[in-house]
Amino acid sequence: MKKGLLLISLLLLTLCANLHAQETDSWVFVNSNGEIVNRVEIPIDELEEDISAPAEPAEDDEYYDENMRFTTWRPFNDGQNIAGKGVGTEKAVVVLEMPNKQGDYKEMCSGVIVAPFTVLTAAHCLIDFITSDVSMQVVAVGVKKTKQGYPYSEVVGYWLPEEYENYHNNQKAHKPKSDLFDSKTGGRYDYGFILLKDPIHTQTGLFGVKSTRDYDVGAPIYILGRLGTERERTLWKLPGKITWQDKSFFFSDAYQARGLSGGPVILQNNVSQVSGIFVAGENAPPFEGIILRITPKIVRMVLKYREVLKPLTDSQKKKVHST
Repeated sequence: MKKGLLLISLLLLTLCANLHAQETDSWVFVNSNGEIVNRVEIPIDELEEDISAPAEPAEDDEYYDENMRFTTWRPFNDGQNIAGKGVGTEKAVVVLEMPNKQGDYKEMCSGVIVAPFTVLTAAHCLIDFITSDVSMQVVAVGVKKTKQGYPYSEVVGYWLPEEYENYHNNQKAHKPKSDLFDSKTGGRYDYGFILLKDPIHTQTGLFGVKSTRDYDVGAPIYILGRLGTERERTLWKLPGKITWQDKSFFFSDAYQARGLSGGPVILQNNVSQVSGIFVAGENAPPFEGIILRITPKIVRMVLKYREVLKPLTDSQKKKVHST
């Protein structure tokens, strides 16, 4: 826990330093007890549009065969269960788990490791934990499973856009998805970061993130994440294409299910960088998946984390648990 608190202190000090009088991104940090302990502002570079943070492979990354294919055992959309056999950046996709009444952990959302100790996911996957004493753990299901299980980490705290926190707090009742995910509402801020206690990123590597203004309608994509319909730990790679887009979201005809929320969405011609986050599925025709675009604000936070959280010592790398 001391290590986790030290990392938080280091991050907060660095984020708050050297800020200029210019337009900024606003973030709030919530600790594992649900307490808002800090607010920070990150300067926005003028004329900034498309920016990205590159992928970083794990140190022990295996050779990646581009012709490698996995046999699917589900008929929908040729989806592949890649749990325990992720290749390249797929290893950095994770599942978020919470304890049930029996004391076992149950999968409830997806996410992706984009910086040391840092997971990007959907904000609505985190908001309930912020206001309760329920614990969460993050499991790297894409990594090859050992006798001890999959690498996992406990959670130290969360970063949320201040706009989403305000939007969530001001809502008097649940709104229809067509309103919730309209670009004019707080739904366009449905993203957040989880700060981890343990360095599981040394086994997964880091997924890249990329902010792009426009995508081609019809472009092929993959959605990566867990399916709530499965009883065992799974990690699915679901193909589809972009059907349409607006300023904050793009939409897909890929298979969708509960549990994919927070999972990364990637272009099939750029599988090392996250282009969007799966946030919801429509429950009426045309049953499209709703994907939040990676924004410059997200990329700036990722770059800041990578700048602050330096490489680990060998002794720190060994402190990885499995479940």
